Amino acid sequence: MIKKFFVLLLVFQATCFPVTANSACYDLLNKKVQEDIQTSYPFLKNLMKKDNAWNYDYEDLIKMGLPIGKKDSHLDSMISLFSGTNIGEKRLIITSGKYSEKWGNSFTGYIFYKEINGLNVLIKIKRGPEKWEVVEKSKVRGRYITLREIYKNCGQREIGN
Repeated sequence: MIKKFFVLLLVFQATCFPVTANSACYDLLNKKVQEDIQTSYPFLKNLMKKDNAWNYDYEDLIKMGLPIGKKDSHLDSMISLFSGTNIGEKRLIITSGKYSEKWGNSFTGYIFYKEINGLNVLIKIKRGPEKWEVVEKSKVRGRYITLREIYKNCGQREIGN
């Protein structure tokens, strides 16, 4: 029994990665994930370059709430769309385009991320009177990015090697 446990422990250690990755590995992971998502949704790359587009991540949204100092239904609804498990960071682009009578403004947002099963997700949102509302959600099979690949490319050693 002890031998079996010891062998299992060795196998586990040989395939594990450190829980905390260094900054270079984390940045590389996010870069690879974003590149793959932009392959699935090419318009995002062009959208990011526009003057009337603003790019955010989760930390940016949290920082926005600090100066407000009170509940903001639009910000809260946006933050709730960032909940859940994913590979890399969820990103948000907000653009100002044509005015919409239905929504009462010209703001459209795109939240994009990679699910843990490798699917690339794009959520189109519009700014409503009380909150940001999901208009459309799309999922496309993306490239599955592994920690083994990231660690190999950023020079990080695996545990047990």
